[in-house]
Amino acid sequence: MRVKDLATEHKVGPDVLLQFLRQEERMLLPGTDAQVDDDGVAKFRSRVERALRDGATDAASYIQGALSDRKPTSRRRRRVAVARPEPEPAPEV
Repeated sequence: MRVKDLATEHKVGPDVLLQFLRQEERMLLPGTDAQVDDDGVAKFRSRVERALRDGATDAASYIQGALSDRKPTSRRRRRVAVARPEPEPAPEV
């Protein structure tokens, strides 16, 4: 099933669904015309059904809420190089 077909089925915008599948489900999809495998579709449907049982009004509101609750990813930081003092030369004996 394609992303845009799944979006039409759940009355969600294809770009919003694509963002949700990439971020929440960790699927590597190039665009809205990409195929979603059967396992991915089943995971998504079960997650939406669970949300509807827990009180979400519809799939669109659940997806928007999940995307807005997500924390922004932190960027990798490199350690700052600490200047180490050079060892003092040993006194000659």
